[in-house]
Amino acid sequence: MSWLDGLRDRLYWLFRSKDAEERLDSELQFHLEMETERLIASGLAPEAAAREAARSLGNMTSTKETVRDERGVSWIEDLGRDLAYAARGLRRRPGFTFAVLATLALGIGANTAVFSVAEGVALRPLAFEDPARLVAVWPDRVMTQFERNAIVEQTRTLAQVAGYASWNMAFTGVEEPTQLRAARTSANLFEVLGARAALGRTYHSGEDAVGADPVAVLSDALWKERFHGDSTVVGRSMDLDGLRHTIIGVMPATFEVARFGTQVWVPLPDNPEAWYYRSNISLLIGRLAPTVTPEAASADFTRVIGVVRQQLGYTESFGEKAALVDFRTYVLGDYRILLLVLLGAVSGILLLAGANLANLLLGRADSRRPELSMRLALGARRSRLVRQLLTEGLALSLIGSGLGLLLAVALLGVFRAIAPPDTPRIAEVGINPVVLAVCAASSVVMALVFGLAQAVGGLPRADGMRPGLSGGTRVTARAGGFLVVLETALAVTLIIGAGPMIRTIGRLALVDPGFDPRNVLTLRVQPVAKPAQVDAFYQAAFERIAALPGVVTVGAVQHLPMSGIRWDIPVDVEGRPTEPGKALPTVGFRLIGGDYLGAVGIPLKAGRAFDARDTRGGMPVAIVNEAMAERYWPGESPVGRRLHAGRDSTWTTVVGVVGDVRHSSLTETPEPEMYTPTTQAGMPALMVAVRTSVPPASLAKAVQAAVWEVDPGVPVARVMPYDDILRDSVGDKRLLTLVLGVFAVVALVVGAIGVFGVVSFAVSRRTREIGIRMALGATRGTVRGAVFGRGMTLVVGGIALGVVAALGLTRFLRSFLFEVGTTDPVTFVGVASLLALVASAAIAGPAVRATRVDPVRVLRDE
Repeated sequence: MSWLDGLRDRLYWLFRSKDAEERLDSELQFHLEMETERLIASGLAPEAAAREAARSLGNMTSTKETVRDERGVSWIEDLGRDLAYAARGLRRRPGFTFAVLATLALGIGANTAVFSVAEGVALRPLAFEDPARLVAVWPDRVMTQFERNAIVEQTRTLAQVAGYASWNMAFTGVEEPTQLRAARTSANLFEVLGARAALGRTYHSGEDAVGADPVAVLSDALWKERFHGDSTVVGRSMDLDGLRHTIIGVMPATFEVARFGTQVWVPLPDNPEAWYYRSNISLLIGRLAPTVTPEAASADFTRVIGVVRQQLGYTESFGEKAALVDFRTYVLGDYRILLLVLLGAVSGILLLAGANLANLLLGRADSRRPELSMRLALGARRSRLVRQLLTEGLALSLIGSGLGLLLAVALLGVFRAIAPPDTPRIAEVGINPVVLAVCAASSVVMALVFGLAQAVGGLPRADGMRPGLSGGTRVTARAGGFLVVLETALAVTLIIGAGPMIRTIGRLALVDPGFDPRNVLTLRVQPVAKPAQVDAFYQAAFERIAALPGVVTVGAVQHLPMSGIRWDIPVDVEGRPTEPGKALPTVGFRLIGGDYLGAVGIPLKAGRAFDARDTRGGMPVAIVNEAMAERYWPGESPVGRRLHAGRDSTWTTVVGVVGDVRHSSLTETPEPEMYTPTTQAGMPALMVAVRTSVPPASLAKAVQAAVWEVDPGVPVARVMPYDDILRDSVGDKRLLTLVLGVFAVVALVVGAIGVFGVVSFAVSRRTREIGIRMALGATRGTVRGAVFGRGMTLVVGGIALGVVAALGLTRFLRSFLFEVGTTDPVTFVGVASLLALVASAAIAGPAVRATRVDPVRVLRDE
């Protein structure tokens, strides 16, 4: 038969299956009749001949399957039948179906969501040219352009170095003035990164020169939000900080350098006369020279720091913790550890889901053994049954994966809502082809596991018609016990991991930050005017705000505590000479105006606050905190003492002492700090703090309107209660605590279900044994004790294994903990007790049910 005839035959079987089946039945019947007539002719009786003919031709059902397989189309029909059979089976067992689908959705959904976060934030390559060659000089304080220029001159391992300064710029000349998150950068920034504009161009060489025409490059988000995605925006102008800038380009949506959602980039003029020249650069970005290794660059950077300090006379230099790091490490920061913990936790959930699924499948396989044995006895082939079981597994896994994908989308929405504002690359997180491929692969794996587990556990040997005669149930029981140990261990690990984090958040809530954030409204104001005009503006604005009903007092500061920004300046304290060859010590520096101390609740310990005497041209004054007073004037009053602040050649007199404030984080030890009045050293952009006697949010509109009454062109941004800032300051810890807490609860519930399922299965399997024991005199208490002891043995083993694993997890979380040890006994003992209690409750039901076995009925069945 030619291939064309074969194809025609297969198409006939595919589209005319009913007629083909009738032809096959007729053909087989014809062969049966011919064989019967032959045997009758040989002398057999008709009945005997019919039986012998049927025996010689074999099982008709098996023969039909063989013919269908040879035709090459039976698998399509079988697939349809298997899917229909699987659907009927799932409807008949809603409890089993729900448990499997919930387990699959939870395991696949949680893993897909977390993998999407990890892929978008950490795994996806940075959107730069050859990002592996990029490094960051990560100082522990804001550095100067002196230092940046000295590094460019001294480095031997960096081909290029760009300076980057995070900034806030006033966007005026529009209907609603606002502040933009800006970056002032050296002209070679985009060249170092190898980044190109999506529209227009980036900087040209020399556009950061003094006197060059101001230009600006927009982010994709700002372009769409404020310029409505207009492709003709290139060449238009925008007012930034009172200067007209020409828009020269728009960057791609994936372009981001720092972690603060930069909206616009402008050149940073290399101008030693500018007020910001000596304290503006927050980051240096370099590209390794060809053939240079990161290790060689790091060693060279250590050498460069020493040279720079000598050149600058040790009066201004990097902080002690300055380091050269891989640029990806800078971008991720502490979130690298958080992501690793999330991946570990969600992997634990996947293992728990897999263990629970395996328990369900083992029980299902054992219960289907009689059905599959009967089908084998009736002539079904093992390969055919395995294929059917795989089809059932595919149906379940596809439905479960679909539900898991929906759950992942919902979880990603929740993650974006609760993630801290500085989460790197958060905009790039989403369901993409890579994530979908992982989800599809998970579906295939789950389908194989589901089908093969039932095939291995459910297909008996020839003597397997009666479950009691097969060793399958014993294997199932052992596997179930092992899975209970695994589930309990994973639950213990996750709950213990969450315990120290929960206690850390509790400890942080008790920490005194040194100020009172309650009933305080904050907003950022940035007038664009000359210094004298700025002073007049703030005075008028403070008066109008203070006159509002519900306002107690008002003040302003350069950077609020918990904002994550710290400025240091070198100080030369009178009577405390610095040793030759050593850099001047640095202290934290804050500019404050109005009644700032009263507005945020910083207590005055000695001396006075700033007042109307402290003006430009008057005696320079400062207020120091207790930590600075203790360091430089231990056991003495610092009031009236003098110091040189920064490069100011005049003496600054200390007029007051205030309490210590935790400015960077609640976990830090307060460092020496000094405050100076804005009326002596003006700063246009300030954070205004308004203490209220009513809910702060209720005054947001009125305070904003009061500012615009003074000057309607002044940008006002970030209007929020201080409590929100404080909450965001521990956002990474809260996020980690929330995720671990949720996963721990899920692990506890899943573990309890697993224990209940395994013990219940063991009781049902041992019904005959329990009945016989009770018939021979065993008491109900003895039976309950035996069941309870078996279950708790598995649980105790899991707890012990989980405690060991948790020791490693808590050490990994060390950087997130505060005043809580990695081997906190309260957590370990409490979690072990909780698991034991939950497991006891899960075992109690099957243990009581075991005592209700009727010995008479069991013996009668025997």
